[in-house]
Amino acid sequence: MMTDPRVAELEFLAVLDSQRESLTVTADTHASFGIPPDRFKDMVIDLIYENCAAGTDRESDTYVDGSIKDPRAQLWAASAVTIGKVLRGTFPYSLRITHPGRLRSTRLREELDRGRISDQTGILLDGRHIDRDLRVRFAMAGPGAPVGLMMADLDHFKLVNDTLGHGRGDDAIRRYFSVLRDIVGSHDGDAYRRGGDETIAILPNADKSRSEIVAESTRRAIEVEFSAFDERLPKPPTVSIGIASFAKPVDSRCALERVDGLLYRAKHEGKNRFVVEVIE
Repeated sequence: MMTDPRVAELEFLAVLDSQRESLTVTADTHASFGIPPDRFKDMVIDLIYENCAAGTDRESDTYVDGSIKDPRAQLWAASAVTIGKVLRGTFPYSLRITHPGRLRSTRLREELDRGRISDQTGILLDGRHIDRDLRVRFAMAGPGAPVGLMMADLDHFKLVNDTLGHGRGDDAIRRYFSVLRDIVGSHDGDAYRRGGDETIAILPNADKSRSEIVAESTRRAIEVEFSAFDERLPKPPTVSIGIASFAKPVDSRCALERVDGLLYRAKHEGKNRFVVEVIE
């Protein structure tokens, strides 16, 4: 699947912003952002022209011989050299982020968020956004800031449908989703419906301690929410949770497989519990 160009641009700006001085771009750099070379070239040129990134190559004779004295003109000359390299397909070249580039990152994130749709209940975000949003969260996290990924589903949910009917099952789903949305939202995260009663949450700045707090808050709130749901149920619904704290970006498929395994452990260790793991 082709990467949304806005996500690739946001990721690229985040990498530029993480550099102490400048980023050296090579012929293979485009592959890190999931876009073809021509599209990557166009993106870089647009960022330079819009003053969101500045070239730092200093190979112009007029720059080296000292004939350009004004600091602003020196920056323009360096960017002109870089643009020439980009247009010719000459590598390597160097770039740094600018203040307008940081503002553009924020606008891109807001634009991506506005374009998301909800699931059928209107409570959680649709699961189709998980892969993209996880990439965005990793890009925006910055060096050393962990991102949490939590997978959960209800225990004994089949009993609700079998004993009380699908109408009450739908009610249980809505109550579960509302609790999850409120808890995850209170930690600046986003919650998604992946299918049925399975949910995903993406949490910023979620180290092991914060991941445990979110998971336990969710587990306890669901336990309380359904403690008196219906006396006809032999077992009230509870929730099992797998949650991982990722210290650095990983492929979304691998991340989901990891938390799926943690959820499986929580289910088979007795349910109504969470299993947490830190991925360095």
